[in-house]
Amino acid sequence: HPSTVRWDRSTGEMTGLAISGRELLVSGPRATLWRAPTDNDGIKRWSGQAHKALGRWWALGLHRITYDVLKVSERRIEGLPAVSTVTRLNGTDDDGKVHQLADHRQTSILQPDGVLRIDHELKLAKRIVDLPRIGTQCVLSPELEIFEWFGRGPGENYPDRKAGSPVDHYSSTVTDQYVPYILPQENGARCDVRWCVVHDGHVGLLMAGSPYPMVSALHHSAQDLTAAFHTNELTARDEVYVSVDLGQRGLGTASCGPDTLEKYKLPGGIHRFTSCYLPVEIDGQNLGDVGRRLAEAAVTTR
Repeated sequence: HPSTVRWDRSTGEMTGLAISGRELLVSGPRATLWRAPTDNDGIKRWSGQAHKALGRWWALGLHRITYDVLKVSERRIEGLPAVSTVTRLNGTDDDGKVHQLADHRQTSILQPDGVLRIDHELKLAKRIVDLPRIGTQCVLSPELEIFEWFGRGPGENYPDRKAGSPVDHYSSTVTDQYVPYILPQENGARCDVRWCVVHDGHVGLLMAGSPYPMVSALHHSAQDLTAAFHTNELTARDEVYVSVDLGQRGLGTASCGPDTLEKYKLPGGIHRFTSCYLPVEIDGQNLGDVGRRLAEAAVTTR
């Protein structure tokens, strides 16, 4: 039962990813720089947040990103079919001013074993020196409700809050990944993930990355979480929003204490990372073995 991948030649974006006739993908993966602000980033209900990270991010329009495709090319890399795109990310602040944020170069290579390898290069604009998130997000089909990962858990964790989260093989539902903070905010992230899979017990999408990514799988988008001020204002979406991130900014304690330490912030400059995707049939598979092979594929340089 071979897998199939489809691209839009005009935008370079993937439009389909299927196995055994089952469509897994709704959209993506697409580069993202935004996370729903945590209370430590800044309290979104309050004014006077300009001196906090959230105030700086609002001013750059990170919460309102648009994508301009600059270049799309089809070619072969080492004899394998590949699609390369260059996309500019722009942010629009609350006054309507547009800010250039980054150029994202993405090269997608379809390998003979069905692995889709995507190499990313994100070149940030010079004024961008501190980001909430660097990574990608894709939207998966609603039926994929089981989330398994080999990484830190079982609860959510962050770069500066993970020592008590051992690396192991965990399983949950996507619904149970949601953390009901009184003020809705980013939640559900897992650090140092070697591999993860979102599936329905029969088919699913296995993912890995290099360096080891932060991963989350939720029924809410970052925009949903940003817009809501109370948990009851959120309506879970049928689709699954999966983020595979190079990283997120650490939490720090800036709601009532010092900001995030410099070593846990995401700096400016150029960031490179790789993500690999493999549609899989779950029945009879040893997901650990397949996951390890995918993780090894992600760290192989080209």
